[in-house]
Amino acid sequence: MISRMINDRRESAEFIKSYLRGSVPDTAVVLGSGLGDFVRDMSGAVTLPYVDIPHFPRSSAPSHAGQLVSGSVGGRHILVMSGRFHYYEGLSAEEITYYVTVLKLAGVSKLILTNAAGCINGDFHPGELMLITDHLNLSCISPCRGANEPELGQRFFDMSGLKHFVFRASPIMRQVSWDLCPVMTLSKLRRMLCLFFPLI
Repeated sequence: MISRMINDRRESAEFIKSYLRGSVPDTAVVLGSGLGDFVRDMSGAVTLPYVDIPHFPRSSAPSHAGQLVSGSVGGRHILVMSGRFHYYEGLSAEEITYYVTVLKLAGVSKLILTNAAGCINGDFHPGELMLITDHLNLSCISPCRGANEPELGQRFFDMSGLKHFVFRASPIMRQVSWDLCPVMTLSKLRRMLCLFFPLI
């Protein structure tokens, strides 16, 4: 079971590296709902449909193109996932996070996640930006569950200082925060994501 799990991911990663002729950027961006047009601004784009990648899940959500795009934005070479996977599509937790370890094995060391997040704060309006710096996992699904493969990371990891780790370890996130400060207060910019899956 465990060897198959890691072998599938290796095959996916090797296919991506081969398709991109070994030129895999160190930074990847996952586009959430409504952000699919971002790839139009990429120059020198090379597109790889998910359906062509061995063992890769399929994206079925509307507006999620289901393709990996390698190209440049603002003079920086990045890898973009145009479309991601969701629990509500009938996929398991392992399937919707499959791409994370595949990207790591392919050579990606920085991952920027985006999504369309709902909100219970009446001061927010549709289309406003948030920087999610912490989260509550109320899904009853633990990332520590299942067979452990050291190559994919530690089984148990410290989440107590996630918010501070994000801003300390990621100059990009700090810069995003300060760039948005003139139009948004930091108290409004930084928000916590609550992950909740109904059990019915």
